Amino acid sequence: MIAFQQNLEIPADERLIPIEDTPELRFNHSNAIGLLASRGALGEARVSTDDLLGASPYRATSRVFCGLQQTQKALPL
Repeated sequence: MIAFQQNLEIPADERLIPIEDTPELRFNHSNAIGLLASRGALGEARVSTDDLLGASPYRATSRVFCGLQQTQKALPL
């Protein structure tokens, strides 16, 4: 896990959205909403990081942080 915000000065009124396929980024911020991609295992819906990135503007987002991505997934970003 990475405590990412320790060197960032982000106002509390700005919404942060970390997008990841493995939960690694942690934000100590009252307005952070983490989105996690799913491969569709165990009855979960299949949701890609591209899907989540496309949906982030609908969440009144100020900043989007993408976690570590596999090469095939990172190219469209």
